[in-house]
Amino acid sequence: MVKLFKGVIRTKTRIDYESIKSIHFNVTVTDTGIPQLTSTAMVTVDVINENDNDPEFNTTEYRFDIPENSPRGTIIGRVEASDADEGAFGEIVYSLVGEQSSYFSIDPDTGVIVVQDASGLDREREPEISITVVAMDKAPSPTRRSTAIPAHIRVLDVNDNAPTFTQNKFQATVAENAALNPPAAILQVTATDPDEGDAGTVKYFILSGNDAGMFRLDPNTGILYPAIELSHKKGHYHLHVEARDGKGAGPYSDTAEIAIEVSSVNQHRPEFIMPALNKALIEIPFNVVEPEYLVMTVKATDEDSGLDGKVTYHLQVNNDNVQETEEFAIDEISGELRTRKQLERKKQSKYELILVARDRGKPKRFETLRFLTILLVDINENRPEFPDASNPYKFFIAENRARDVRIGKIQAMIQDRSHDDPPTIYYYIMLGNEEGAFYIDKTSGDIFTNKSLDRELTDSYNLFILASKKPDLVITDVDREGYSTKALERDSTVAKVWITVLDVNDNPPIFSPEVYYAGVSSKAKINELVTLLNITDSDLGANATMELIIASSNLYKKLKLYEEQELTMQVFSEPEIMSTNNSSSQQDGLPLTLNRRDSYETSQGGGDNTYATIQPRNISSQVGDTLADYATLRNPSGVPSSLTKIKRQ
Repeated sequence: MVKLFKGVIRTKTRIDYESIKSIHFNVTVTDTGIPQLTSTAMVTVDVINENDNDPEFNTTEYRFDIPENSPRGTIIGRVEASDADEGAFGEIVYSLVGEQSSYFSIDPDTGVIVVQDASGLDREREPEISITVVAMDKAPSPTRRSTAIPAHIRVLDVNDNAPTFTQNKFQATVAENAALNPPAAILQVTATDPDEGDAGTVKYFILSGNDAGMFRLDPNTGILYPAIELSHKKGHYHLHVEARDGKGAGPYSDTAEIAIEVSSVNQHRPEFIMPALNKALIEIPFNVVEPEYLVMTVKATDEDSGLDGKVTYHLQVNNDNVQETEEFAIDEISGELRTRKQLERKKQSKYELILVARDRGKPKRFETLRFLTILLVDINENRPEFPDASNPYKFFIAENRARDVRIGKIQAMIQDRSHDDPPTIYYYIMLGNEEGAFYIDKTSGDIFTNKSLDRELTDSYNLFILASKKPDLVITDVDREGYSTKALERDSTVAKVWITVLDVNDNPPIFSPEVYYAGVSSKAKINELVTLLNITDSDLGANATMELIIASSNLYKKLKLYEEQELTMQVFSEPEIMSTNNSSSQQDGLPLTLNRRDSYETSQGGGDNTYATIQPRNISSQVGDTLADYATLRNPSGVPSSLTKIKRQ
């Protein structure tokens, strides 16, 4: 724009050097005379460049990834900026600023960022680093312009840390009755690894100390479980365990110790040995019993160990355990039951006591009770006993006999010569007849079968039979549960009766399988094995002895003897007869003999496998390979028998 009278030229709009470097225009001047005269001049305006543009990056922020511990000089990435100015005003220099920028350096010309100090690249300490990238032009200081943007550097994990147990030694106590299924957790070991991903995934292993295989360490959770029943394994155990990174396959690991105490638990109740019966009776053959008389020594056992298995003895009065009553006292440790004062039969002949066997388990104690009746009897009265010479009794009976078959007789005696007519003795089966296989005449002592017996199911019975002067003695299931066979075997009032069931040939031999497939070569040699037969017989001894008989044997084969002639041959077992469909070739018969009878005797014991072989003899090379045998297996008694078919191809 030109001032009309002054001739001053001014800019009308903003002029941008980057858009236009120079401007050319004509200026005309006109005077005020008449006629007016004009003159024109060409004006050239050169636009002078100024630093009026800031550098601009090609993005608003940068994000880079770099593995931790990368060495100095590792390239992280490159930044790029531009400046619309020209010349020095448009030339850019890059730099880094920020608290953590010292770990990196940037090429001032190219913008490439590299690692300057690797110590700053620790993912576990700083997973991400933020710095500021500055782009500045090269204009003189007063007019210099710059732009800054953030650059975020994510430090990638490298497996550079070992797992560390939270403590060097773990301790735990587990009860010996700890559950096994599902298993009870004993303790959990824990190790930490600051690495991430698979590198920081820790698995746990037992290195040593688990020779008996008592414990199992879950590799993922670090929880220790019992691997087997810990009952009766009280003691201290030391395991050496490992935590390894990389899902158990990494290069770094840590170790720790686990100290385990398996403590006993009071699991069992004391069991009485003496007296053996739940309701026991003791007869003292005196009219007068003096103080300190040893009535009996009470004895009980406990399967627990330590204090849990230590048994003490007491008397129970009004639900309280005491060591003495007015008449009797029991030693807490030895179990000796003695009288405290003189007992007279005429004043009182019967005393009833409750015996207590109690363990010392903690925190809970178990106790077992026995009811004891003490009778003061006349010195001329005695209990029935079985003579040692005939005790135990041994009887035999064949299986499959009918019910009510008499097996044998037992008899007890009373050593009492003061009466011409001795008292009646009654017999009661105490143990061994849980299946109800027998019954006894309670007055005569004769033992009978109550059902047919099967030796293959049960081959022997052990009965314990009590002799008593009580005509109506009732033995309950609770009483039977409280009996101790060891105590009964020492009791002379109890007969031990061993009944053996004899074998009867009542089971046929059985082929397994019923059909056999085998092959025999036409060039088979004498006594060459063809097949093995698997045969079982549940009977015993001679009744399980086998005989194998070939009931029939047939062989078929089409032979091309000449160019157009075929021969069909059939071999019979008794006698060997050959027939062909070509009579002219009968004189050329092919002889075949079979070993038609073979036997094999089993060892003593029912159910053993019996193997027999069938062997071809003198088989011509012209005979084919198809053989069908029918073999009958029977034992020496001849009955019963079974038939099986043997196919050989």
